[in-house]
Amino acid sequence: MISSLKQAIRQQEFQKLPNKLVWQSGSFYNYYDSKEALFLDVYVDENNRVRQAMINEIDWGMDMVELVSQIFRTSRSYISSNKNSFRNGTIL
Repeated sequence: MISSLKQAIRQQEFQKLPNKLVWQSGSFYNYYDSKEALFLDVYVDENNRVRQAMINEIDWGMDMVELVSQIFRTSRSYISSNKNSFRNGTIL
């Protein structure tokens, strides 16, 4: 059920929650106090996923100037891919 909520958020259908989901809207509030709380949960999950991916991808032993440049490039890349994934509803 929670994954259905998160999928709806990722598909930019936040306004339709909990109406879009199969279960009754009252059940939504057994898991989250509000739609905003659900959004925050999805945001934190995605932020943690991207942070871990960046930690794994970046070469932390390089020159400091190049390291900062690589951090910004990688961050921009993830942000751009997330925008496209959110538009297409493919981020999970």
